[in-house]
Amino acid sequence: MSYKNLVLQACADKAELFCRLRDFLCARNGTYDYSTTGIGWTLHDTSYATDENNPQSGDWFVAKSAGEGGGDDLYFKFTWVSGYIAIYGFLYWDAASHAGTHQYNSSNNWWIADTGSYELSVYGDLDFVVCVESVNASYDYICYFGKLTDTVYDTTVATCASALTSGSDVSITLDAVPSSWQAGNRIFIRDSSRIDLITIKTISGNTITTDLSYAYAAGSKLAECVPYVCQSSYSNLNCYAAVGHSTTTSLSAYEYYANFSTSVDPDKLNDDYIAMPCCIAGADTYVGQLPSVWRIGVGTLTEKSALTGDSFSARYFKFYSSIYLLIKEV
Repeated sequence: MSYKNLVLQACADKAELFCRLRDFLCARNGTYDYSTTGIGWTLHDTSYATDENNPQSGDWFVAKSAGEGGGDDLYFKFTWVSGYIAIYGFLYWDAASHAGTHQYNSSNNWWIADTGSYELSVYGDLDFVVCVESVNASYDYICYFGKLTDTVYDTTVATCASALTSGSDVSITLDAVPSSWQAGNRIFIRDSSRIDLITIKTISGNTITTDLSYAYAAGSKLAECVPYVCQSSYSNLNCYAAVGHSTTTSLSAYEYYANFSTSVDPDKLNDDYIAMPCCIAGADTYVGQLPSVWRIGVGTLTEKSALTGDSFSARYFKFYSSIYLLIKEV
């Protein structure tokens, strides 16, 4: 799916914002019709005290995406709570039992007052989404979630059709083995129940051998990097990643707190304010960069103004704690 954006949409109240976010993200004709203009995530599960047109505190929905490449598992739950819309990531969400596994982020992270009028902006694709709520001229509030880009490590997903049992020297036959994989290197394996690090012992054609501490269901997925993140707080742009790259052998209940990069404010050569990639990293993990988002210093740009150039268009936002970002527009 192509990159889409909903820009500075006026919302009369929090209920309208909640519905527009849901329907634009999932490209549906719901309370509002974004069936042809929305991003295209799948509305996977919902819970409403009344109905989807009249959301209220405690209501929630889960959106899922297989990513732009089709091999990812992105599940995010959006819950109306007092003073926020809370967005949490999950490795998997069971729509029958209405429960998720391996949650990353547990804090209310997108600040939205329960009363008032707002402007809503949503930017993204099937990999990554940025939500912006503009409440006044002082600050805007952001929440991002999804799969990062420029991860250094290969994010190609390989799939194993067969169920796997635990043991030593287990053979795993995949649909394809990415060229970046090497014997001796570690990769991640995941199914709907867990995610773990394993070490490749041998590679022969489309089959690898490894030691498995746990059994995995048919359809399990393996990748060198799983850069799934969910912003942790409205007061900064740090996040929780689904996994880190440490020597932890079992990551079934593991999430990793990562930090947002600083800005060039300004560069000292000619005192220029330079837009730079927004990198996410921690003590033992480089997770990646926020796609289509750049950090910039104060400069002379006008809040919420559009910036255009050769093959480039973005909007300038001032976020809480005086963080200034450019977000790509199309």
